[in-house]
Amino acid sequence: MTKQTEHEIPLMNDRVPRCAEGFTLEQFDHEILLFNVAKDETLYLNATAAMIWGLCDGERTVRQIIELITAGYPDSVADVEHDLYDTLQTLSRHGAIEFS
Repeated sequence: MTKQTEHEIPLMNDRVPRCAEGFTLEQFDHEILLFNVAKDETLYLNATAAMIWGLCDGERTVRQIIELITAGYPDSVADVEHDLYDTLQTLSRHGAIEFS
């Protein structure tokens, strides 16, 4: 994963992520799995990453997703932003989300 600089991160805030076609989210026991049917690949997600993937609806900006999540964690805004950027990068790298 490439590390973003402080100058690149704000540029991501206005981007609109959406879930890519061909992926399905399934929960089995205590595991959350994101399947890519076309490539026969599976990503293991934690609950937060699954929530972020679900919020990538093609209508919300990254900033709006951050605001939704940080509303529940007002004392952890910086940590939430960092984790969200990392999760979006990982999902993007695996083709699970696309940006417009």
